[in-house]
Amino acid sequence: MIRYAKADRIVSVVLKDIASRIPDKVFIRTREGQVTYSEMEMMSNRFANGFRNLGLKRHDKACLLLDNNLEHMYCWYGLWKAGVADVPINTAYKGQILQYVINNSEARVLIVDQNYLGRIQFLEDELKNIEKVIVYTPKGAEKPDTELKLDCMDLDEFSSFPADSPDVNVHFADLATILYTSGTTGPSKGVMMSHANCHIWGENVVKNLGLVSTDVDYTCLPLFHANARLMTVYPSMLAEAEVAVSPRFSLSRFWD
Repeated sequence: MIRYAKADRIVSVVLKDIASRIPDKVFIRTREGQVTYSEMEMMSNRFANGFRNLGLKRHDKACLLLDNNLEHMYCWYGLWKAGVADVPINTAYKGQILQYVINNSEARVLIVDQNYLGRIQFLEDELKNIEKVIVYTPKGAEKPDTELKLDCMDLDEFSSFPADSPDVNVHFADLATILYTSGTTGPSKGVMMSHANCHIWGENVVKNLGLVSTDVDYTCLPLFHANARLMTVYPSMLAEAEVAVSPRFSLSRFWD
């Protein structure tokens, strides 16, 4: 594992460096397919430029209500590269708790799987800051009949933006993500983490688990949770290893 300088502890620097050295190595494997480090660099740049095109700026926030899939990770890395803090939301949330997290985060944009559009429609009149809803439709799925009053667009459009690195000066101390707690003793609390914080967490996981570049790490935990993000995907990148991401835990398909 390379020890990056403090100023370089941001995804836009780390992923670009790794992709330049091992472009064809598989980074992420899902049941939908796999992407190499260079493909992840390219797709996250496209998404970053797409978010910038919407008018999102450094220090803005965007909520993600997505399942475990490649698009979730393109959005995650793309938002970080654009200087936008991502707010991954528990996909079991609905009603008041979902409304609370979206409003409390002060997000301007919501990226949502089409399967959860009905939940957004139910509470859209109560969403204070959302200016745009970006809808993800899985390949082969029919687009839903659900219509929102909020301005909407398809996530598919982001794949056509330029693959050049976005012109954003992200600082290692900038807010990278807000991870909400489970809320067992009251309303969920938003844990605010900087880019450097996430990076150091990942470094410590690599060192403590002894991850090396020939390893394949695995998670079936949701990408809205710190375990899947900061103990699996991000450390695997730092170790220049491969990570397998499952949609959810399945006893019968665990070894597939």
